Amino acid sequence: MMNSLADTLTVLGPDLPPALISPENLVNIAAVAQYLPGAITTFFGFECALGDEMPRADFLTRTTANEVGVSILAGHNASAALPDSWQTHPIWQRIHAFCQNWASPASPLHGQVNNIWLEFDVPSLSYEERGLRGEIPLPSCFFGPKDCNQATAQKFQNSGVAAALQLLQNQALPPPIETNLLRCLAQLPAEASVFQVGMMLARPTEAIRLCIWDITPAEIPIYLTQLGWPGSTGDLAALISTLSGFVDIIMLDLDVGPAVLPKIGLECYFNTYRQPAREPRWPRFLAHLVETGLCCPAKRDGLLAYPGWVQPDSRQANWPDHLAPSPLLAGCYQTVFIRGVHHIKIVYQPGQPCQAKAYLYVGQMWLPNQPERVSDAGFRHSS
Repeated sequence: MMNSLADTLTVLGPDLPPALISPENLVNIAAVAQYLPGAITTFFGFECALGDEMPRADFLTRTTANEVGVSILAGHNASAALPDSWQTHPIWQRIHAFCQNWASPASPLHGQVNNIWLEFDVPSLSYEERGLRGEIPLPSCFFGPKDCNQATAQKFQNSGVAAALQLLQNQALPPPIETNLLRCLAQLPAEASVFQVGMMLARPTEAIRLCIWDITPAEIPIYLTQLGWPGSTGDLAALISTLSGFVDIIMLDLDVGPAVLPKIGLECYFNTYRQPAREPRWPRFLAHLVETGLCCPAKRDGLLAYPGWVQPDSRQANWPDHLAPSPLLAGCYQTVFIRGVHHIKIVYQPGQPCQAKAYLYVGQMWLPNQPERVSDAGFRHSS
């Protein structure tokens, strides 16, 4: 039987805080992960709504340009493949075509895309409980373009971004959306760039999500005003000012249709990428979210407890065979899974209560037998 990400979840399960991911939720995540070869990623994670007391999370995986996961998604890896039945679905066919082009030196995607994220909305009920046994899991898709900034608007038709979007949509962008997308790129602040472009393939929307970094807190309201965003920049500026008192970096997520949509995301990071045990601002920030009703106390506690690592000695009974080092490396190296809080996103929509979401990561690393050296390992979303 194929080694799958579900094997890794079995290893991680005992340490996942039940306030964030219940055992039932983990079973539903594993129902997706069992079809994904373990080699498809060395970095994956969970998205948790913090204001909802229900202990459930969605599931996401990242594959970078230099990982074997690209060949798996492209259908070029006979020893680790997605189910044949998935290739009959239009969404998986688009992802397959994207990765085939990404792997081809002749394609405009080759060398122009850093990574691809697959994000799975995980239902509260299992597929069996919903009467959907055998249903094909469908992801939304994000890709990390290289050097996507103001200049991209001038050369868009020949860019990797345009080629990627056409492959993932299986058609050219509708003209009103393309026009607005070009305007959003052209109006970017000079130092800002797009680090992720998303298509919600599993949801009923044509909007393109842009995730923007190196935009300062002061530039965010100005930029949105230039785009005709339908909200009060005064209220937004006040929120950004408050968040800036707790975190170092705020990145902007916006959805681009024929117009910029009202709902935006403010991704909040610490530039040390340290975890709560060694970054005292984490507990203070989470306490603020609890005080303002954006985070349940139990989920605050779960986030503080989540970081750590798992090594073979601590999970020998259920450690998957394929994660053991080769005989040449045995005794020198081991696979270690590192868990951490990646960032918090505040979802803001005019006239609606704010929401907070936590993004948790799991990183797989081959390390010398001294895992204590990496207990604070941090990762950037775009890496």
